[in-house]
Amino acid sequence: RPDVELFGPLLQVIKVGDDIVLASAEFRGKPVLFWGKAFGATVLSWASRFLVINFIAAAFFTVNDHLLLYARQLVMWVILLISPTPGSSGVAEVAFSGFFKDLLPAAGLVAVLAIIWRILSYYLYLFIGVIVLPRWLRATRHRARS
Repeated sequence: RPDVELFGPLLQVIKVGDDIVLASAEFRGKPVLFWGKAFGATVLSWASRFLVINFIAAAFFTVNDHLLLYARQLVMWVILLISPTPGSSGVAEVAFSGFFKDLLPAAGLVAVLAIIWRILSYYLYLFIGVIVLPRWLRATRHRARS
């Protein structure tokens, strides 16, 4: 039908808007404890994301200043946000070496640690997505047709 092809994207936008209105009505009555738990889970999730380098370094070396390691990683992530490459490929590994070579005692292992860090903090999510996304798309396609 030509009208569906013409107005299909518009109808999808309207549906998303309706879903947002419904979700906001659902969340409006939630107690403070609900929002506190949601905020705490968010803080814990982001904090643990930035602790990856601390744990990798601690697995191989004695780390004298975990707070400095953590703070440098926060600064590095801000720099990676403005990287022109997709997923900051290449930039992240170079930045890792620049930011952490003086904090990690074995300079020769910095490149290896950078690769381990990228596998755990970036590539792992890509691999999981390759497995999960097709299954999710199949499931949602079947529900949409029903």
